[in-house]
Amino acid sequence: MQIVVCITGYPCSGKTTLAGILGGDGFAVVELGDLVRERMKVDPAALKFAGDIRGFSGMIREVYGRDVVAAWAVERIKKLGSAKIVVTGLRTEEELNRIKAEFPNALLISVNAPDNVRFQRMLSRGRRGDPRSYEDFMKRDEKEREGLLAAGEETEGLDTMIAKADYHIENTGTISDLKKAAYKILESLGE
Repeated sequence: MQIVVCITGYPCSGKTTLAGILGGDGFAVVELGDLVRERMKVDPAALKFAGDIRGFSGMIREVYGRDVVAAWAVERIKKLGSAKIVVTGLRTEEELNRIKAEFPNALLISVNAPDNVRFQRMLSRGRRGDPRSYEDFMKRDEKEREGLLAAGEETEGLDTMIAKADYHIENTGTISDLKKAAYKILESLGE
């Protein structure tokens, strides 16, 4: 039986770290943000966004539908053919529904951490386009919370996705603590 674990949460809550932990233990990893970045490299429309992934992401969802990135993820999952998959970066209910339409047993885990912890992680990772001040960081979170895509289209917001999660992990400890929490969930499922 194939297991598909979807991960959601605010930026720098530990989604990618959790995906890396699972990837190290045999899960194939599909990162929605990476799929968008890959598309930006080949889509001529991306030029007008000058590397702004949020802007491009909003545009493609507006043009192709809110679940378009999840559709790309489903294609990638099928190509991988792995028995264990982790999909990280889900932002909308439509994305979750698209994945569950193909993989009905998929489960959703939310990874959460306090704002100040996430901000410090964001500064440490140094990704282009990340907010550099706490005020800008909180403004970005508010957009996620309200569900405003860069193109101005309203969605249900990330808080709704977190509330829909089958499991919640509070990521305030070490990477080892995060791994233990994840495997406690997987063990409860018989994995």
